Amino acid sequence: MILLIKDSKIYIVLSCLALLFFLNPYLKVDEDILLKSGYKGTDGMNQNTLLLKIMGMKKVGTAFIWIDQILSVGEGGDPEIVIKKIKNNSDKISYLDPYFITNYNFSGSILGLIKIYKRFDLATEIYEKGIEYNPDNSILKNYFAGMMAASKNNMDGLLINFEKVVNETRDDLLTNMVAYLYERRYKKQGNRKDLEKAFKYWGILLNSKDEKYKEIGIRKIKKYMEKN
Repeated sequence: MILLIKDSKIYIVLSCLALLFFLNPYLKVDEDILLKSGYKGTDGMNQNTLLLKIMGMKKVGTAFIWIDQILSVGEGGDPEIVIKKIKNNSDKISYLDPYFITNYNFSGSILGLIKIYKRFDLATEIYEKGIEYNPDNSILKNYFAGMMAASKNNMDGLLINFEKVVNETRDDLLTNMVAYLYERRYKKQGNRKDLEKAFKYWGILLNSKDEKYKEIGIRKIKKYMEKN
């Protein structure tokens, strides 16, 4: 039992180190910004914070909280508990690293778009904080606009904004969602252009490094090719 616990801890530590290696290019940008202009936020940090000296500790803290965030979503559980944890973790990550865009996009979209949560109010808070610290990031703004369109059942607005995101960056989860929404609209309205759009995004999934999404792309394309 002790060995199992030790192995588990080692695995978690190694996972965090791997995540830090992955995030390093993005965190390096943060350091450059801070070196050039200093941190001007007031949410828990101020100009007197010895931020640059403890940046290493903040990176480690961010990595651990980020892993907990992913596990919280993956494990599920009582929706109210998960909602509270996602929001709290997102706030903590934003405190440590306000320029980590993925935090806002991931946490906000989970709370705003997953049916069992549907907390547009909390998702909006997360996105607004992200945009406050990253006002020039178009992907973050398009994510937010897409989510707001979804809250008003505006399918056209949702698709327009989410397509902008998947055309600018690699996001297999969102790509799969866009393909699914076009497929659903094709089934309801019978417009071949919607099916062509779905094919476009399933085709992108064929190059996914995640076997789950690659399998979805292959299965969907095969299904419609066999019908024709």
